[in-house]
Amino acid sequence: MYICFNASKVGWKEGCRPLIGVDGTFLKGKSKGILLTAVRVDGNDSLYPLALRLVEKENAHHWLWFLQWLQKSLELGNGGNVTLMSDMQKGLTNAISEVLPAVEHRFCARHIYAN
Repeated sequence: MYICFNASKVGWKEGCRPLIGVDGTFLKGKSKGILLTAVRVDGNDSLYPLALRLVEKENAHHWLWFLQWLQKSLELGNGGNVTLMSDMQKGLTNAISEVLPAVEHRFCARHIYAN
C-alpha cells in the first residue's frame, strides 16, 4: 500500500524547500512490518509527510518501488533540483541511485555517527 495525499503533492509543488528525508521504521503495535516514509520540512520547521508505504521488510526491492512512486507522485524527474537525506541502508542507497540519478544524496549525521 502506497499513500501520497493530494495535499502533500500540492504542498510540495507550491512552497517547500527541495529537501526530502526518507527512512523506514518498525511498527510494534497491532500492525507489524516496516513503514517507509518520505517527509520534508515546512515553513514552520515542522515535518510534513509526503508519502508512506507499509511493507513486510526493508529491502532494495521495496525501496525501489517506493521511490519510483514518489518520483511519479511529486514529479521529481531525475531528481536534479532535490536533496534527499537518508540513513546508509544499502538497499535504499542503491534504489536512490537508480531512480533519482541526479539527486543530491546526503546521509543523516546521526546514522553516520552511530555506525
